[in-house]
Amino acid sequence: MPQEVFMQRLLHNQVAKGAVDQLLAHYAGKAGITIHFTETDTGTLLIRVANPGASGRASRNLFSMTWRPRHDAFRCRLYALQPGFVDGTGGVRGMRVVNDPLKHECLFDPGQGGADRGKDNTDHLLKLIDHAIGSWK
Repeated sequence: MPQEVFMQRLLHNQVAKGAVDQLLAHYAGKAGITIHFTETDTGTLLIRVANPGASGRASRNLFSMTWRPRHDAFRCRLYALQPGFVDGTGGVRGMRVVNDPLKHECLFDPGQGGADRGKDNTDHLLKLIDHAIGSWK
């Protein structure tokens, strides 16, 4: 049910829905990676990663995304940023450090790409998520 609530909010934005479908497909079946959804009115997609060799936590959420219709974009939070990240590229904007276990927050517009406006930017977001996962494992 929580996944349906999350996806229902994207019905009027096919680019956003396509980005989520691409994200789900990218992480489907990957060992130690679980995608789950919060049971709230707005719904949040979370990526949880297992790291049995880690001291302390054996797993943790390393990414979250919530649809923000007012911005026509996702609010995303990441555990870590890749070196050389440039804010405002690949549909990611407004990156800032926040007081949260997921230390970085931004807006992700899957259809915004500067000169490539309308281009799907999901690959750019997947690279950011993959780096966050790799930085913890």
